[in-house]
Amino acid sequence: MLLFVSSAAAAHGSVPATLAPDTIAAGATPEGPAAGTRIIWQYWGQGPEHLQSLSKRTGETWEKYSMGSRCAEYWKRLNPTYEHRLLNESTALALSPAFASLEGRSLDFALKSDVLRLDLLSRYGGVWADVTTCPVQPLESYASEKASKVGFFGLMWEPFFKLQKSANHTPGALDGFNPDGPCVGRQKMSRPRADTQGYHTIDTWFLVSPEPHHPIVDAWLGALVTAVKGLPEGATSCRPKHCAVKGDYVYHLVMCVLGQVYVDNAAVRTLIDAMPAESLCQHGGNASPRCESVLASKDEQAAYDQSPDPNKWMYKSFSSEKINERDYDAWVTRASSKNGADTAFAGRP
Repeated sequence: MLLFVSSAAAAHGSVPATLAPDTIAAGATPEGPAAGTRIIWQYWGQGPEHLQSLSKRTGETWEKYSMGSRCAEYWKRLNPTYEHRLLNESTALALSPAFASLEGRSLDFALKSDVLRLDLLSRYGGVWADVTTCPVQPLESYASEKASKVGFFGLMWEPFFKLQKSANHTPGALDGFNPDGPCVGRQKMSRPRADTQGYHTIDTWFLVSPEPHHPIVDAWLGALVTAVKGLPEGATSCRPKHCAVKGDYVYHLVMCVLGQVYVDNAAVRTLIDAMPAESLCQHGGNASPRCESVLASKDEQAAYDQSPDPNKWMYKSFSSEKINERDYDAWVTRASSKNGADTAFAGRP
């Protein structure tokens, strides 16, 4: 049985009323979801109590994962018709054989997490959301529609999004991408540039695959598992422009692997090209720290929204931390009420 979070509201400035350790199990039971269950998958290896502990302020400085616990609750409140599972390491190991196969290997945490998300979606289907994503709108308002065309949906990096929208787009062509194997080993890309992101197609922090074993997910998982199995213990990543001289695999290996699949696998390429093209930067072009407008800004604070943008679906990482806590809580209350969700935030001053 999945236990839900406390509905008690925290006072402004205190630890947010999110994944209260006395009312939530360590993620979920090891059993997979029942057939037909709509589910949101999230992962924090140390468990929800540890994630909540990161919500505490040190002076006025927030750590990278300081919004994770609060945002996990937002995902639940905005999506009452979905089962929500915040997995810890033990429940993840029980649910994902591919993730379990990496136990004990000296590999980067992010690599293992990438294997986990794809294996969960392959085996059970559902929605994956990083703990560093913070929702604005219920999934009901967009996810099913976006995934309905090809059975899968993910947000695109800006260059690939622009490529997809371009009248000059040639299916299977990725700018700066060397299909001969730039992902693993010390190799230069065919046209190396200091800013090249040629292998970036779909990002991994939000993925929708309503049914198990979607062709995109299965092909992506298979290619990633193969690449990871071949890595030496203690393998380190490298930026593309440095991979000729140091590192064992390109940074964001999971996205590089998808770039290879996109180029090499005609069936997957057709599906991705037919998927609705949506940028991870979303309305306003600033939903992620990696958006071009944010990277180009000289004023980081001004680059981000100061209150929730109702035209966005979600925020990523630091982009959510710039929003006033009261404003975000109030927005979730209103959006949850409209969606028939728990309104525990109602009445918060």
